[in-house]
Amino acid sequence: MKKFIASDASGDGHFGSSVAISGDTAVVGARRADGAGPTNSGSAYVFSRNQGGADNWGEVRRLTASDAAADDRFGSSVSISGDTVVVGAPSDDHAGPFSGSVYVFGRNQGGADNWGEVEKLTASDAEPEANFGRSLAISADTVVIGARRWAGTTSDSAYVFERNKGGPDNWGEVKKLTATVDGTGFGISLSISTDTILVGAHGSASVFSRNQGGADNWGEVNTLTASDGAAGDDFGAAVGINADTALVGAPQDDVNKGAAYVIVPGDRPPSELTIIQPPDGAVFNSGTNIVFQSTATDPEDGDIRASTVWTSNIQEGSKTGGVVETSNLIDGVHIITATVTDSAGNTLSKSITVTISNNPPTVSIIQPADGSTFASSETINAQGAATDPEDGDISESIVWTSDIQEGSREGAVIEVTNAIDGVHVITASITDSLGNTVTDSITITIGRPPE
Repeated sequence: MKKFIASDASGDGHFGSSVAISGDTAVVGARRADGAGPTNSGSAYVFSRNQGGADNWGEVRRLTASDAAADDRFGSSVSISGDTVVVGAPSDDHAGPFSGSVYVFGRNQGGADNWGEVEKLTASDAEPEANFGRSLAISADTVVIGARRWAGTTSDSAYVFERNKGGPDNWGEVKKLTATVDGTGFGISLSISTDTILVGAHGSASVFSRNQGGADNWGEVNTLTASDGAAGDDFGAAVGINADTALVGAPQDDVNKGAAYVIVPGDRPPSELTIIQPPDGAVFNSGTNIVFQSTATDPEDGDIRASTVWTSNIQEGSKTGGVVETSNLIDGVHIITATVTDSAGNTLSKSITVTISNNPPTVSIIQPADGSTFASSETINAQGAATDPEDGDISESIVWTSDIQEGSREGAVIEVTNAIDGVHVITASITDSLGNTVTDSITITIGRPPE
């Protein structure tokens, strides 16, 4: 065992506030160290194995920002991969208070075995209080950097930079990652392994892969949650990934006893399930043949729509398949649930509501009264009312017709001034959204009644 202590340790330097190791090189952050620089500007220290003796870990370099300023908190986060170290300074104010920045250092930069500053990284959309650099991780030529707002809003994000983007040895921003599901703290923790990035949030962790959604694009492929998760567990507060195995911490699980979850590809549930048809809230007549269709994918199994099992909360039985049909749903409001299962036994479910009904609408003519007589060319005011168990008030859709005069009018209230003389059978007709039609009729006389 070896205990590291900074060569210029101070009483309030917070040496050890961040650590990282790669091969025989370790880096330790001291976010409030002053050294010879401004107050709380921060430092990071590089240690190497066999420095000062066989198997001894000795300090080889103290890193500081070339533009160090008071309260930058340089060293709040550190990461190392091979000959490259990245150090976060989330309180740097280059674009306003707490906008944040990250510094890249390289071995042999500025001399043999020297660790020199290569570049300062900032977000393309830098703004105050973004805290860019509060978390970070590096793997070979790719670094991912978290930006977490003080308020923990859904605008939290992570930025991917790659070496040689925008020129040789230049570190250029290639992608801004955001959560597809609203939540707080996206980017609270980060890890990267070659072509996969894991981004922690309060309650979940999002997996992004290189070339997902296009060449060199970083697209989200899965959102990880705890199999027994509960509100407040803080699953995602810490993350790590190596190849295809993820490790996610939940420090507040079981009343702060804490837990950590190892997740391998077979543990990942189906990532997507969509009920294509019928639409949620659809209403059908009894006996109608209804088509149910889904689409579903799994990170390991691919297209698994054929495993979709369809069930109703008010009717026994089930059907299985990506496309199924039925005409025997009983009358009532059904919660139809589609459930898919992958090869590892993980399930994902989605539900819609479907109403089956044979209740027709009702329509009545309020005025004029049956048997009324009107003078020739007299204005006739007609009014009707129509309701439907599913559609509600549909009075404005009433269609008015006469058996001896062509044409029709539509509405709950109409005014007629051109009725021809004679005895009319006036019909009010209404059709609901299911195609059910009902009518009500009266007889009126226009002009002199026939002898």
